[in-house]
Amino acid sequence: MSWNEKYTPVTLDKIVGNKNAINEITHVINNKEKTPIMCYGKTGLGKSTIVSIIFKQHKYSIKLIDLNKNKKNVFEVLTNSLFSKNIESYFTKEKKTVYLIDNMETIKHEKDLNQIVEFIFQKKLNEDDIMVCITNNFDQLDQCKNFKHIEFKNIDNNDIARLVNRIKNKENIKINKKDTELIIENCENNFNKTINTVYQLYLLYGTNISSSNINEFFKKKNRSSNIKHNRQDTLLEIFDKNITANNCIIKFNKDKSMLPMLVNDNFLSFFYNSSDPLLKKLFIMKQCTNYIMLGDICDKLIYNQNNWSNQYIHCLLSCYFPANYVNKMNYTVPDDLSVSKTLGKYSRYRTNIKNIITIFEQINGPKFYSIDDVHHISNTILYSIYSKETNNKLLNIDYGVNMLIKHNMDYTFIDKLQKIDILNKNKYRIKNKNKIKKIYIDQKTYKDTLI
Repeated sequence: MSWNEKYTPVTLDKIVGNKNAINEITHVINNKEKTPIMCYGKTGLGKSTIVSIIFKQHKYSIKLIDLNKNKKNVFEVLTNSLFSKNIESYFTKEKKTVYLIDNMETIKHEKDLNQIVEFIFQKKLNEDDIMVCITNNFDQLDQCKNFKHIEFKNIDNNDIARLVNRIKNKENIKINKKDTELIIENCENNFNKTINTVYQLYLLYGTNISSSNINEFFKKKNRSSNIKHNRQDTLLEIFDKNITANNCIIKFNKDKSMLPMLVNDNFLSFFYNSSDPLLKKLFIMKQCTNYIMLGDICDKLIYNQNNWSNQYIHCLLSCYFPANYVNKMNYTVPDDLSVSKTLGKYSRYRTNIKNIITIFEQINGPKFYSIDDVHHISNTILYSIYSKETNNKLLNIDYGVNMLIKHNMDYTFIDKLQKIDILNKNKYRIKNKNKIKKIYIDQKTYKDTLI
């Protein structure tokens, strides 16, 4: 069970914060009000969870309609859920039902939202039934003016402190009061973010978490956040209507592997935000897709033939030409551009395979190792070298170096060991390579003198 599941409240007494919102919803239920409810507030406040707990407490059957599951056709999702009866309903006694329409912020256009609102008011509810919508888009409130608005506010520091202390006591984690305040400050009063942060600290540093551990953790977090924002800015510059091929290549040179994938992941978002005729959008989409496919083929050829002279052709096919076509549309800039944390591109896949083969050739002798063995050896060596920061007494930097020597590898293989699992989140970012090199040379020299 994940910590989010473990510490997500299941009863009213376990809910952190938002007592006013809870009281307002309870008042609606007790007074059998028929006006649809619009619950709104920032992401991460637990709106859906809290609403579900309240209605379960009052013996309601919850019919969840998650508009996020089919962003392309929210009308189909909504009409099927609101107006279709399943076969079971004809043979069972009717229960009082809450129709919980979650992720209303998925609806981007005013016209679509107006139509959704009409659907909601067309639904004939039974006497005790209630309609509840949930959104984190405050701009939707004006169009939903006939709803009862219930605001979910940021959880205050005292509520977050109680949550952190609850986790500390349950998991036997030692964090002092000052460091707890630092965690609260960096988690922006967000319920899920707080749980995830304490969990990550626990994974990295165990049950005894020092001030230096926490400062180092948030320093790395902030650095990752800055990289994400920089990539978003670069992506928007690529999709700027004034972008030239030369400027696109300049951007590409800064991040050759990531930029083509960012374009690939996000170019469709501009179509959703375009008001152009469907036929025009289909033609442009076809051109973009063709160029991106050619870019992928070019990428494979570069790595299969080890011919790096075609990199700029790859840039033009994967980045410049698709963006150039997208810029022929009239669109509003999407506010949900994604920035992937890991690479799924063919280039990284080939790098992964190449490093595994290199390590096979190095360590295989009388004993043959499988791919699983290579991953296990890699993780053990990296963990041992990394364990200097975790104060692990069994596995340490000397043990890791000895394993390198035992498997016929030297300190130059550390990079390869890191890269063979590059598609997963790599927590072994070794900073003290010079120290490892010195220990390796000392121990190898000592072992050689014994032979």
